Amino acid sequence: MKHSKRRVATSIAGVLLIGFLASGCSALNQAVHRALAGSVPRVGSCWDATAQEEDYASWVGRAPVRCTARHTAYTYATPSLSGNLPRKLLDADDYVSQDIFAAGYDACDSAFATFAPLATLDEVRVYRPFLFPNSVQWAAGARWVRCDVGEIEPGSLVSEPKLAVLPAAIGDFVEEFSTNIPRYLFCVNLPNAAGQPPLSPHAVYSDCLGSLRPAWALKKTFDLSAQAAYPSAAYFEKAIKKLCADPYGLHGILTYAYYSNEDQWRAGSRYLDCWAGTGADVSQ
Repeated sequence: MKHSKRRVATSIAGVLLIGFLASGCSALNQAVHRALAGSVPRVGSCWDATAQEEDYASWVGRAPVRCTARHTAYTYATPSLSGNLPRKLLDADDYVSQDIFAAGYDACDSAFATFAPLATLDEVRVYRPFLFPNSVQWAAGARWVRCDVGEIEPGSLVSEPKLAVLPAAIGDFVEEFSTNIPRYLFCVNLPNAAGQPPLSPHAVYSDCLGSLRPAWALKKTFDLSAQAAYPSAAYFEKAIKKLCADPYGLHGILTYAYYSNEDQWRAGSRYLDCWAGTGADVSQ
């Protein structure tokens, strides 16, 4: 999952929430903000959260729960952010400032390497959201980022992921994904839509080693940031053949590539994803 910038809310529900808050915060959100104002989230906190709540720029959900109760996210670090960062959290388009986003990403990335040293960045189903103080707290000088971890549930839509329930002991989950990395790579199935591209509207996350063989697997993401200007169609055509079709399309295996559009490129997200089909029949 790639983020170049993060909007305050990235779902329809979140957009509705922004409109609601703009017309006057509810008592619930006022209480949440009062409880969190000026306070750094506690490492080891557990949250019964949705993927959509975790994808907000700042936390607007419920208070943490006991880790022995049902929960879907765990806070593994709350590093401080340093450097000459913008005084406003959000830019003119209501995205987190690119500099702040990059600082948060790097801080959580470094902390995750300590938290799960055997893991890599390829375990897409290991969900690693991060959240900032809200705009008021940021303007008042709060400079931390909350680094959470969870698991995207197999069978949930790629366009609307759901989080699986985590074990009471977070170490059990860390050991599972650290020693079974292939299971958590980006694989999808296409129920009732065989033959469609990997990220079609019907695509669901799949356990890469599950009993139902996935239809598509993400083989590699290529960084194209060395290209300063947005490349031409001819460039992408050659890159797809060289990086994707030739090495991964052997023996009649289908390949499919996605690459950044011009808006994503300008925002700093410059990549090419290569997918390979597994020959699975998921139409049944």
